[in-house]
Amino acid sequence: MDADVPVGTDVPVDVGVAGGGEARGVRPGAAVAGPTLSSLSRSLGPARPSGVPERFADRPVRGVRPLDASLALPSAELDLRDVLVLLPPGAAGTLDPVGAELLLRRLTERRVAGLACPAGPDGRSAPAVLAAAAERVALPLLAVPEGVDWPQVAQAVSDERHRAAQAGARLPGELLARLRGRSDANGGQGGHGGQGMHGGSGDGDGTGVDGEVQAVLDWLARTVAGEVVLIAATGAPTAQAPAGARELPPEAAPSIARVRAGELDAAGLDLGSGQLRRPPHGQHPPRPVLAVRRTAPFDPGLTHAMAGAADLLPLLLRLREANARELRAHRLLAAARVGVLQMLMGGELLLAQRTAASVDPGLLDAEQARVLILQGRPEDREGAVAECGAATVGAALVVRCPVYDGNVIIVAPVHGDARPGADWDTVRARLRGVVAARPDRYLGGSGTAPLAATAQSYRDAARALAVARQLAERVALGGARIELVEVLDQRARPWADALLGPALALPRGEREPLLDTLRLVLEFGVTGAARLTGRHRNTVSGTRKRAAALLALDLGDVLTRARLDLALQLQTASEPPSGTLAERPVPLARLLAADPARGWAQRWLAPLAQDGRDLRRTLLTWVGCNTRVERAAARLGLYPDTVRDHLKAADRLLQRDLLSPSGPHDLVLSLLAVGAIGPSKEAAAEPH
Repeated sequence: MDADVPVGTDVPVDVGVAGGGEARGVRPGAAVAGPTLSSLSRSLGPARPSGVPERFADRPVRGVRPLDASLALPSAELDLRDVLVLLPPGAAGTLDPVGAELLLRRLTERRVAGLACPAGPDGRSAPAVLAAAAERVALPLLAVPEGVDWPQVAQAVSDERHRAAQAGARLPGELLARLRGRSDANGGQGGHGGQGMHGGSGDGDGTGVDGEVQAVLDWLARTVAGEVVLIAATGAPTAQAPAGARELPPEAAPSIARVRAGELDAAGLDLGSGQLRRPPHGQHPPRPVLAVRRTAPFDPGLTHAMAGAADLLPLLLRLREANARELRAHRLLAAARVGVLQMLMGGELLLAQRTAASVDPGLLDAEQARVLILQGRPEDREGAVAECGAATVGAALVVRCPVYDGNVIIVAPVHGDARPGADWDTVRARLRGVVAARPDRYLGGSGTAPLAATAQSYRDAARALAVARQLAERVALGGARIELVEVLDQRARPWADALLGPALALPRGEREPLLDTLRLVLEFGVTGAARLTGRHRNTVSGTRKRAAALLALDLGDVLTRARLDLALQLQTASEPPSGTLAERPVPLARLLAADPARGWAQRWLAPLAQDGRDLRRTLLTWVGCNTRVERAAARLGLYPDTVRDHLKAADRLLQRDLLSPSGPHDLVLSLLAVGAIGPSKEAAAEPH
């Protein structure tokens, strides 16, 4: 009789059944369709496959093919793989052991699903001559009970295929619905957003594609009422379901290795209390393997559930790999942007421009720029980076601050021919919208300054940020406050040159890096300066010590640091004096005693009077104790926490972060200007 059941698709999966329990592996990407030998035998009657290892019992059957009385196999052009071959009634009695083994070996070479034959005298087992040959060649036999003819077998295969197809259509649909539900629950977030020299980064915490892989494993474990383990191409388990799933037994390792290596499409293992099935997924070895274990036999619907998961997993894993590559690329770009910022902060303008040109050509081809700092919550920073990038439409360098986790730094070059939507008025309005979107965001920005003076612009932006924290709109941009360097007269620059004289006498190649590093150390401290410049902390610390020794200054003294900071600002903000210099520069005390400087200091300190407590006394004592809270508290007879509370109140009123490395400098200079404190030892040694 010719088979009237479609042969179907290739199913390179080897499965098995054990009565006490079962574990199975399915090769993702292989479409498992139709019944299995075990399900087919159950549908035909009480008979079970006999004479072969149990691992063959769940081998898929994609069609049937009867042999005629001559027992000749069809031509090689006909694919018999996973086809159940039907032996004519009475044919077994014509075979001797040699003929039986020869026939079964030829069937094994054609990779048939098995051989169906009428049951022997007991009505359950295959004839002895076939059973013996089948054990020698490892070919499964299906003993068909008396009263079941071959058309019934063909119909049973057809019915099983139809039921399995229906189940297989439902189960993957349920799986996709679950994945869509997870995607919706995640808010549809994805990608990295932004343009130009900015960008987000993937979270890498398993909530993205990794979470979807886990969702597939969880779904499959629930569906088969068993345990699922995903084994990486390296052989190490990478995910499992449910949580706490048992480790794979040691005896499974050899067959797992063969599946990973591509020697087997799938494998089955009888564990006594169950069976293990290891289908690989992935096209090229070494490849991952999906192992499924349960305590009851697999029916065709569950086989299709495994196939649905196996089809989906390679897609998710390839998506995960693509996302990982994209994440690595974004991290490299982010590192490049931080490097550009570090070069700008270190005064290496040309190198910064060349580096930026490889990422976003033309971005830093400008002489002027603004620097802005967006402050927010550290956990919100990735979103803030993307929003700032969108607001600046690729016309700015947007960088995660390497010093403060919640901050985003924006360097916005001023181009005469700004692209549409990238003009400053439009960008400023968008950035205000970024701040307005969250109540815990603040934005401070510098005025327009030379791109080469990015470090000073950053300082101005940081001070504007302190102002923004006190404003209802939480935004302070450009020139919010007059600085001391702006009110000092022309005598200030010679004083600064005299203080910095030993450093200014160095060759340019040594002088500029030393002074640039010193500026950053005074503003951010040694650790902050190291992060901003990308250098090792010990290198920055060594430069600081060298500068202190060269200038003969005690940088552990806050008054000295304030004087040095002012001198460095004057170097950047004022022109060198023309003509012949006076023999003795005017000392700082006389510069600060001038009316413009004293007026600046009085205005700077005036907000302290708004607090009913004597904050000025606390600040005077704190500065006199070299900004040591505990020492100031002891001198004032207060608790250290009370002193800290006074400092926080002064922060708010003075719009300064007094506890930052550069925070006390303007306070110190103001107190010096109004005569509230005396000069440091080095300042007292200045010529009068």
